[in-house]
Amino acid sequence: MPLYLELRQLQRVNREFLHYVRRNLPSRFYGGEKMWKVHVAAALSRMCNNVEAIMALMTRHQDDDALVLVRSLYEQAVVLSWVVIDPEARHERWAGESNRELLKLHRESLPYGETILSPAEVAICKASTGTPSVEAMARQADKYWPRRVHGLHGPGHWFSFHGLYQGIYRIASRPAHGSLQGLEPYVRRESTRYTVVARPQERRVYYSFAAPLLGIALIIASQRFQWLLDGGRVRRFVDRATAETARRRQRACGEMK
Repeated sequence: MPLYLELRQLQRVNREFLHYVRRNLPSRFYGGEKMWKVHVAAALSRMCNNVEAIMALMTRHQDDDALVLVRSLYEQAVVLSWVVIDPEARHERWAGESNRELLKLHRESLPYGETILSPAEVAICKASTGTPSVEAMARQADKYWPRRVHGLHGPGHWFSFHGLYQGIYRIASRPAHGSLQGLEPYVRRESTRYTVVARPQERRVYYSFAAPLLGIALIIASQRFQWLLDGGRVRRFVDRATAETARRRQRACGEMK
């Protein structure tokens, strides 16, 4: 028995959720405000666009492409949650990670005759300290947030940050990186014959992670942005997209028996 919404239901719930979040956009920040506030707000805006794109892919049954976006959505939720633990210090490392990636691009572009950074910019990038790995950030978020935010699962739970690292990030890395495991759904074996199919069997369950991941990021961000949202209402959107449906279907099956 599937424990997720039908396509039209899920689209409707997520559309309402996005409308609720975007009512705060555009957000304006003025001189003297911290840049971490600007970038956290921008991250939430980008996550809304991710959810919208995931829903668009669902209508086309592009499950693998949607799964790659769910992986990206998860990573953004983890980074945001890690930064907001100590935004002043960790925003600097967030920016430093961008500098480190820019330095890699600069160095690897030199053999092609392209110079991306000036000597002064190279020095700044070399001095930058980046973020930990996604897995390390997930573990740190698990240690910090469940004790402070109602409804988050702690270490050891499959729906904790690190649990979702296994269930989403690792699995979605297969189609993201072109591994052979990512091709398995496209190949069917029948005795001694193999058939490559145009579309693999649907795996719609992953679409149901979009609203919870956005919800986690929003509820955590609200610990620093008091104006951002009503945490209780966000939880209700997430519940409508997941748990409420599961309970309703379970009740219906019980009545049929």
